[in-house]
Amino acid sequence: MIFSPVIRSLEKKVYNCSRFLGLPDLVKAVVPEAKNILEVDVDVNRGIEDLNKQMIRAASKLDISEKQLKQAAEKAKRAHLRYLGIMRKFGLSYPQAIDYLDQKAGYEIPRNGHAELEIGLLGHPYVLHDDYINHNLIQRIKSFNVKVYTPEMLTRRALRKGIKDIAGYSYWTSEADVLGAAGAYLDNRLDGIIGATAFSCGPDSLMMNLAERAARSRDSTPFLCLTIEEHSSDTGLVTRLEAFLEMIIRRKRTAKI
Repeated sequence: MIFSPVIRSLEKKVYNCSRFLGLPDLVKAVVPEAKNILEVDVDVNRGIEDLNKQMIRAASKLDISEKQLKQAAEKAKRAHLRYLGIMRKFGLSYPQAIDYLDQKAGYEIPRNGHAELEIGLLGHPYVLHDDYINHNLIQRIKSFNVKVYTPEMLTRRALRKGIKDIAGYSYWTSEADVLGAAGAYLDNRLDGIIGATAFSCGPDSLMMNLAERAARSRDSTPFLCLTIEEHSSDTGLVTRLEAFLEMIIRRKRTAKI
C-alpha cells in the first residue's frame, strides 16, 4: 500500500500547486502495479470534520482504531511544533533541524563566526535543500563567508507580513517561501537576496518577479534569480554566484570609504 495524499489547502482560501493535487493520479500513471493507494484529500476549506472522517476511513484500512489515530496525531503535532521551534530558535534549515532531532545532545549548532555578507534565499524546500538538483547551492554560497538565511528560519508572523507588504494577500501556499521570505529579508535589510526557482513552476515565475520588484524599490537590494534547470553543470551557477556576491562585497566596501 502507498500513502499518497492530495494536499489541496492548508489555510482558508489558500491553495497548493497542482503538482500536489495530482499526486495520486501521477503515482497510478507512473507505477501501474501500485493499485492499492491510500488517498486522503486535505482541504481545510471543507472543515476539520471532513478531514477527521477521511483520516478515520484511511486508518480503518490499516486496522488502526480511532483512539490510536488520535494518539498518533497528537504525538505528530507535538513533534512538528518542536521541529518548527528548533529551526526558528537556532536559525537552522530543514536538514539541520532533522540532524538536531536525530542526534540531540551530540549535535553542534552551526556557527558562521564573522560573516562578510548576509544573504537570504527564496524558494521551495525541494529546490533549496536538494544538493543534487541545485548543484550544492547553499554550501557554495557559504564558501564566500556568507551567513545564509532560508524561509523556514523565519517566524510565521514575519512570513505573513512579508506577503502582505508585497502582494497584499496570499493565494498559493508556496508564497511564504518566496514573497513572505522576501518581505522579511527586506525588513531586516540583508545584503542581498537569491531566488532559486524551477523552470516549470508557474506560480514561481510570478512570485519571483514580484520579489525582485520589491527588492529594487526598497533600498535597491541586490537580487539574483537562478532557474535551476538552466545549469547542466556547476560552472554557470558558480560564475553567476561569484559575480553577484563579489559585486555586493565591493558595494559594501565602497560605501565605507
